[in-house]
Amino acid sequence: MDSRTAGQTSHFKPLRFEVIPDEKPGLSWTRTRPAITIQDSDGPLTIWQEGNSFIEVDAYDDRDPGDFRNVAQWNKVHEHAAEVMHYRARRFLVALCVFGDNARFFRWDRSTVIVSDSFKYKEDPAPLIEFLTCFGVYDDGYGFDDTSSTKITSSLELARAERQYQLAKKLLVYPECGDPKKDARWLGTSRKIRTPKPYRRGWEDFTTLGPAMAANTRLIGCGSRVWLASLPSYRKYVIIKDSWRDSTRWCEGDIYRRIYGKDKRVFGVARLYHYFDVEDVNSGEVIVTQGEALNEKLKRDKYDERTLHRCILASVGIPLSRFTSTRQLLEAVRDAIIGHKNMWERGVLHRDISLHNILISLYPKQEGGAKGFLIDPEYAVIQGEPGYDQDVLNVCGTPMFMSIDRQPEVTSGGPHEPWHDVESFYWLLVYVLAAEGRLVIHEYRWPCTLEKDEVQPSRRFVWKHVRYITVDEHEPLTKCMTALAKLVEQQYWGSLDQGKQPREMGAITHEAFLDAINKALDAEGWPEGDASIVAKAYLHAAGVPKRPATKRKARVEAANAPPLKRARPAPARKGVKAKSKTGGTRRTRGRTA
Repeated sequence: MDSRTAGQTSHFKPLRFEVIPDEKPGLSWTRTRPAITIQDSDGPLTIWQEGNSFIEVDAYDDRDPGDFRNVAQWNKVHEHAAEVMHYRARRFLVALCVFGDNARFFRWDRSTVIVSDSFKYKEDPAPLIEFLTCFGVYDDGYGFDDTSSTKITSSLELARAERQYQLAKKLLVYPECGDPKKDARWLGTSRKIRTPKPYRRGWEDFTTLGPAMAANTRLIGCGSRVWLASLPSYRKYVIIKDSWRDSTRWCEGDIYRRIYGKDKRVFGVARLYHYFDVEDVNSGEVIVTQGEALNEKLKRDKYDERTLHRCILASVGIPLSRFTSTRQLLEAVRDAIIGHKNMWERGVLHRDISLHNILISLYPKQEGGAKGFLIDPEYAVIQGEPGYDQDVLNVCGTPMFMSIDRQPEVTSGGPHEPWHDVESFYWLLVYVLAAEGRLVIHEYRWPCTLEKDEVQPSRRFVWKHVRYITVDEHEPLTKCMTALAKLVEQQYWGSLDQGKQPREMGAITHEAFLDAINKALDAEGWPEGDASIVAKAYLHAAGVPKRPATKRKARVEAANAPPLKRARPAPARKGVKAKSKTGGTRRTRGRTA
C-alpha cells in the first residue's frame, strides 16, 4: 500500500500482541473473547475492546465461518466486532480470523461486512505479513474516528472536566457509578471533539465528560453515540450525537430546522446548537460507508449508503427513569405531548415515542418553560416531501411503546398517524410506573412485562384490566391513568361495537390526553419526595442531602422514637481537672468526678 493513497506519512509503529484470558476457560468454541488483541507497543495496556484490532484463532479448519455453514462461529466473530464497535467510535474495523491452516480478513462498517477469500497462511504468508505491516505503518487502518479520538492531556482541562462530571451526576444527568476508581477510569476516556463554529468561521473544541452516555449496540445500522460535553467558554452542558444516517433520508439537523421554521425554538422540542456531516481530518471528504461503492460494483442497490452525521443540542435533559417526583414525570410527559402536537402542526411526524426520546428539562427556563421535551426525530417523516406516502406505511418505533394498531401482529396496513404516537405516551407511562412497582391491578402489583416486545400484554391490559388500574397511594395519578386508559379502550372497543377501524374513532387526540393530564396536575393530594428508585439511588450515591421531613412526619417520628437514656458520666483520669457541681474545678485521683 502506498503511503500517498492512505493519506498518512509512512512511519513504523511497533505493535504489541496480547493473549486475552477468557472469563470461561474451556473448549475453544466456548470462548467469550477473541484470542489475541493488537495494541500499540508504546501505549498503556488497555482492555481488548479498545485495542486496534483482534485476532480470532481456532485449531480446526471446519470451524471456518466463511462458507456460512458454521453459524455459531460466524455469530461469535460478529459478537466480538459488535463489542469493539460499541466501545469506541470507529468508522470501520478490520480483523483477522485463523481457523486451522486457513485465514480470512473481515472488515465491518455500519453498512455491511466484507469477508476475504480464505488463504493458506503457512504456505503463502504474504497477505498476513502485509496486513500486520500496514497496521504498524498506517494509522487510518485502525478505523478510529479521528474527529472524536483526541485525548485530554492538560491537567487544567482534566480538573475542569472532573468538576463538571461530578456536578452532572448530582443533577442526575450522568449515571452514578458509586466507585471512585471507576469514576477516574471514566474520566480518563474523556476526549476532545473539534467542530466547525455555527454561522462563522473557525473551530470549537468540545470536551466530553467521560465515555458516551449511550451507544447503539447493533453492528449494522445507525450506530448512534451520545456524549455529554461542554465548552470552556460555555458554562452549561451540550449533547453531542453521532449517527450513521441513511444518505437518502433527511438528516436529523435538517428535520430540526424544518420543525423550527422561522422560529428559534419550539415548545416541547429540543433546541439545536449545530449540525453537519463529519469530514475526514486528512482528506476533507465526508465520511461514508462502503455501501455505495459495493452497489456500484454489484450493479444493484443492495446496501445502504450511510454518512457520519453529528448533531449538537443545546437542550440537556434528565432521563425519565430518574424523575425526582411523580409530578415532575407527568409534567415532562405533558410538555412532550405539546411538543409532538407542535411538530405535527408544522408537518413533521415523530414516529418513535419511547422512554429514551423524552427528557426532563435540566434548564426549564431555557426551554421556554417546558418541563420536558422530545429528541431524536431521525425516523420522522415530513408531509409533502418525496417518499412520505411510502414511509408512513412502514412500521416504525420501539415495540414495547408502539400503538396496538401499529403492532406487526395486528396492523391493518394503514399509514402511521399522529394518534399512534399519542397512544405511545400512554404506554410509556404504563411502563415507567410498572417498572417502579407502583401500578396495581386487582390489588396486585402489575409486573412490567412490556419489555418482551409482544403485543399480547398491551392488548390484554386494555381489554381486561382498564377499569381496575390504580397507582399505589396516589389518587391524582390514578385518575389520570384511568382517564387515559379509557381513551385507549374507547379507540379499540368502540371500533368493535360500531364496526369501524380504530383509526376512524378519534378518541385518542392531543387535546384529550392533555385535558386528562392537566386535570390530574390541578388536583390536590400530590405526594412529596416520591422520587424513582433510580433517582433515590443516584442521589444517595452522589451525596445529595435528602429533602427535610414535613412537620407532621417529624412529629410521628418523634412519637415513635424510643426513649432516650440518661448517660452516666465517664470516669475522669488521674490528674485531670473535672467540673464540680458549683461550677469550679478540682483535681481528681482517679475517682468519678
